[in-house]
Amino acid sequence: MGIHYVDTLLNLGGDYTEVKSVCAHGFAGLEGEDISVSIFRFRSGAVGVLLYSWSSPGGDRAPAFEIYGEHGFIMEDPGSRVPGKPYGDLLISIDGRQDKVVVEKVNTVEREIELFIQSVLNNTDVPMPPEIALRDLKAVLDSYKNCGELSMGFQPV
Repeated sequence: MGIHYVDTLLNLGGDYTEVKSVCAHGFAGLEGEDISVSIFRFRSGAVGVLLYSWSSPGGDRAPAFEIYGEHGFIMEDPGSRVPGKPYGDLLISIDGRQDKVVVEKVNTVEREIELFIQSVLNNTDVPMPPEIALRDLKAVLDSYKNCGELSMGFQPV
């Protein structure tokens, strides 16, 4: 389902009140679902869309996540993805005003380990609070539970 994308979506959208998902198995070489689409309704009233696929040809050209609200949207720009970036830049439109947040190139695994070591050495909080990790895992679980009612199997065309 793409836990890092779930984390980003929830960090941008906030607490969610509902999630609806469809999961499918389209690639015979992978156990379980390899395509998922989840729609999150946030407490603020905004709606977030998360699309994740291991098997869809051209799926890498679609935004990995989108959030829509009363005054605009935030979405990932797949055209700005390059090796070394965790995902594409963020496109923001609020009341017709367009903006872009450039996502820096960073080795996220190396940076996360470095910050974790610093927190242990300095006896400070870890960079990713356990409550946030649990929030993200709960969202994935809620999405999978919802897929149980709607999941389908198909062969790619």
